[in-house]
Amino acid sequence: MERSAIIIRQDDLLVYAVTPVQERATGRIEAVTRKMLSPFYEIVPLNEKTRAQMEV
Repeated sequence: MERSAIIIRQDDLLVYAVTPVQERATGRIEAVTRKMLSPFYEIVPLNEKTRAQMEV
C-alpha cells in the first residue's frame, strides 16, 4: 500500500512539472503557425461571412 502511494505522488509531481512546459510549447507552436499561415489568411479568409462574400 505504501508503495502505491509513492507512485501516485510521483505521477502527480510529473504532471505538475510537465504542464507548464507543455503550455509554453503549445503557445510557441501556435505563434509560429500564425506567422506562417498569415499570408494564406489574406487569400482565404477564416470568417465564414467574408468567405461567402468572396464566393459571390
